[in-house]
Amino acid sequence: QKCLKMVVKKGMKIRRATYKEFYLFSDVATDYVLSVYLRANREGASAVIDLRSPTDRREKQVALTTEWKRYDIACPVPAKNSSESHFFVWVGDPNVRELPEDTIVWMDAIQIEKGSEPTEFQP
Repeated sequence: QKCLKMVVKKGMKIRRATYKEFYLFSDVATDYVLSVYLRANREGASAVIDLRSPTDRREKQVALTTEWKRYDIACPVPAKNSSESHFFVWVGDPNVRELPEDTIVWMDAIQIEKGSEPTEFQP
């Protein structure tokens, strides 16, 4: 399996796991949903999934496990949007956004699509 793997070693500080800008254009207002599979090398590592449009921001804190699990969050995007929208997947304490040392987090199958519920992942 090919995925993003982050390893935090002594002295390292990882503040942002991934960041992506994208442009969504629609004649009508619609919801978009972001989904991502995450897992960690230890129970209880935390992550924050953050999805933003020019007029709204949604954020969800999740506790990671050692098994792959899919997480999702939806956000409305306005009609005739001409601004950029963003998604973030923060991995670490949501207050300081850093991973503790010796933490490994894997991220895979990031998908963004129209709707409020994710569909089956499509590579």
